[in-house]
Amino acid sequence: MRAKLLIPWKAWRCFVAHVGAEEGGRSELASLGASRGDLERGSIREVRSDPCAFGGKGQRGRPRVFLRLSEYYFRKRRREIKKPSLCREEASGKAFLEPSDVSAGQGPVTLTLRFRCGEGGIRSGGGIKVFPARVVDFGGGARRAVPLLVHGWGRWQTRYPWLPNYVSVRVDPSSGAEVSVRRMGFFPLRGILRYVWWSVARRRGAELPPFDLLYHLLEEGKVQVKVVKGALKEGEEVRLVIGDRSRGGRGWKVPFRAATLDLAVEVDEKGTGEYRLIGNCPRVRALGGKAEGLEAVLKAEGSVGARLVVRAVDAKGDTAFAGFAGGIQVLDETGKPLGRCLLEDGQGVGELRLQVPVGHRVHVKAEGRPLTAVSNPLPPRWMGMRLFWGDLHAHSVICDGTLEPREFYRWAREEAALDFAAITTHDNMARFEPSGRQEEWMLMRRLAEEFTEPGAFVVLLGYEWSSHSRGHRGVFYAPGEPDPQVFSSLEGDAREVRELEEALGNRMALVVPHHTAWRKVFFVPWNWSKFIRLRIPERYTWGEREGRLQRLVEIYSDHGSSESPDPSFPITHGRPRLHYPRFMREDGCREGLGNYVREAWAAGYRLGVVAGSDRHDYPLDPAVYSVPVHPRGLTGLWAEELTPEAVWSALWNRHVYGTTGARMVVQLEADGLPMGSEYLGRRPPHIRGMVWGVGKIRAELWRHDRTGYRILWLGEGEGEISLDLVDEDASGGVFYYIRAQQEDGHKAWSSPIWVELP
Repeated sequence: MRAKLLIPWKAWRCFVAHVGAEEGGRSELASLGASRGDLERGSIREVRSDPCAFGGKGQRGRPRVFLRLSEYYFRKRRREIKKPSLCREEASGKAFLEPSDVSAGQGPVTLTLRFRCGEGGIRSGGGIKVFPARVVDFGGGARRAVPLLVHGWGRWQTRYPWLPNYVSVRVDPSSGAEVSVRRMGFFPLRGILRYVWWSVARRRGAELPPFDLLYHLLEEGKVQVKVVKGALKEGEEVRLVIGDRSRGGRGWKVPFRAATLDLAVEVDEKGTGEYRLIGNCPRVRALGGKAEGLEAVLKAEGSVGARLVVRAVDAKGDTAFAGFAGGIQVLDETGKPLGRCLLEDGQGVGELRLQVPVGHRVHVKAEGRPLTAVSNPLPPRWMGMRLFWGDLHAHSVICDGTLEPREFYRWAREEAALDFAAITTHDNMARFEPSGRQEEWMLMRRLAEEFTEPGAFVVLLGYEWSSHSRGHRGVFYAPGEPDPQVFSSLEGDAREVRELEEALGNRMALVVPHHTAWRKVFFVPWNWSKFIRLRIPERYTWGEREGRLQRLVEIYSDHGSSESPDPSFPITHGRPRLHYPRFMREDGCREGLGNYVREAWAAGYRLGVVAGSDRHDYPLDPAVYSVPVHPRGLTGLWAEELTPEAVWSALWNRHVYGTTGARMVVQLEADGLPMGSEYLGRRPPHIRGMVWGVGKIRAELWRHDRTGYRILWLGEGEGEISLDLVDEDASGGVFYYIRAQQEDGHKAWSSPIWVELP
């Protein structure tokens, strides 16, 4: 098979006719391969002859031949350089994959995908495209396959059979059809050259359609099989061997960590150039490895009783699916048996309903294996409120992550036993991927309704306003808000923080700054741009101190801690070995710029505390690639009940705190008012608090007044610490917050309480 030229010869002949045609010289076009119908349909624009047409420059000094060639070529390729629309009709045919499960990090594998032609077969000029993706269901029969460029799986190539990730294609020997396979290497040079050509021509004045570079590169990464002679009949098969080793290949690289991937199959049955998804795109899973530990989460349910979720995990913290099955004994703190749950092979997760006293933990132990774990303490009621756990900062494949949105919400509700969650799609991803458009926003709104079940699980509607020069922040809408919209930092009247709040107007919304201490560039894949020390303005743009909507701040995520410079959880994007210089590991800003949360509090910002994951789920080896290495954060929320309205009220009133992922119970009150409150005091504040966790705990009560920060109280204990004191020295404007740490290194931060004293 020969590689295609960047400019096909027939297109060049048509172009020459297109540029050199006289008003009455249409017969010459036909002799050069362009028909009269082409002119009438407008596929070739008629241009009057010009003495400068081939002479280099026209009246404005522009190279006419180059501009006209560019306009003709890129309009002809319009379908290949624009983002895809939703697929509402299924193509005929079925696909089968063997095997469908592999082990993460095990090394290269070989998979076979068989596509069987459906009714009518595939005519000459038609074909199929196969590519790694996640297929997203938009509802109403509409779907989109979002291609994945990297993210841990090997990039396919059809050019070098002796190198990794080689994909070979074979057709039924009995078929009389002849097919061609588009040749593609490891690096999409052809797509880069086309983009350079498009950019130069556009700068010189050519009128060209939009060119989405990243999507074009993703399109170049599809294995395209085209029928060039004859036809494939119904029932005949096209077989793709992914990671073919028959000619010395090394197999297909699988990710370092557990991940799921869809192999999207698009079909053009009639040779029209319109490709549609088939109904059953096969799925491959990279499963977790051998079980190396257990995790136990205890969650209160109803007025009495609890739900225990037990998960077997491998050495990387992923769910251990294969090779682990058996019973899990559940014991109370005295060793008394409470029950038994079963982890079935291929699941890795089990649950049990039981009754546990408030504040108690349970111990779990695998039968026949030395695997044990201790759950979090069962949270009590506090000031008429219950404790709920959630993640307000996650990304899916319609943004720049790898999880399908419904997959994330199911994981959060069932496997992680969370009470509330939110997917916060970047507002600026329309520039890079097929995202940020109205259908994605409508999908998020639909999923919030689909997965919200009062009393069991709540989904909040939000997105991420992302500006590398002014700072990132989540925007969340109250349940029942009649006009939630995405106001982007790239366009319209929301480019600045002040403009964002003005655009939100009277809408019930929250604007939540996050990773405020992260100040270095991180928008080129895997951070290589930092080799040249690119930076953005160092100061975080906090906005107005009295802003109506800015009431919370994300103090921690898997990027690290933004409370203050913290050697335990520094702001970083990974710690790869060898080739990764030390300066590329340090993403936190220096103290004194006002970017850390403690500095913002001291400057007068009254912000409650949340924590999130900011998860993208790149299943890459952190020893090689620049990916987050810290645990995913969680938000603890004190609310009267688990309903969208009660969750929103607790967020608005700042009855929240953040942790590095551990479900520590944190309480803080002053004169009978809970964390997040602000009030006028007439006497020295009476401060009470409680911290429950696992193992030894150290907790600090910090006070800030006109003299700065100081530790007002320090306590240590085994599993539980309480404080009760009156701050006789308080005067003027003061605020208090708790910072706690467990023996295993996990931390928690309460929202402050602000008091104005005489």
